[in-house]
Formats: sequence, C-alpha cells, structure tokens
Amino acid sequence: MAESFSRTQSASSEQSVVSCYNEGVRYRKAGLHNEAEDKFRQALLRNKRHVPSIVGLGSLLRESGRAEEGNR
Repeated sequence: MAESFSRTQSASSEQSVVSCYNEGVRYRKAGLHNEAEDKFRQALLRNKRHVPSIVGLGSLLRESGRAEEGNR
C-alpha cells in the first residue's frame, strides 16, 4: 500500500513539474520572460534534473544576456 502511494505521489510531482514547464513555455511565447523564468525555476525546484526546464531557463537567460547565471 505504501509503495502504491509513493508511486502516485511521484507521478503527481512529475505532473507538477511538467505543468510548470508548460506554463513557462506559454509565457515565453507570449513575451512574458520574467514569468517564464519563474515557472522554469519552479519546475527545477521540484525536479532539478528536468532537462526541458534546464534548457528553457538556459536559453531564456542566454537571450537576455544573463548566460552566466545559468552556470550557478
């Protein structure tokens, strides 16, 4: 039973990561770069290895002349 709960919780957490990432993408497309950055960072707080969020944040920082922040 505990294992089932853990899997459900993990799946829910991953959905949250993907949801934050998707919102970041939508904000970025709308030109709302600060909001996009916030969403990419929220996704990475939930899963620091979420590659799409790493790439999204990194490219956003690079485009805004803040590439060195991506190295932190």
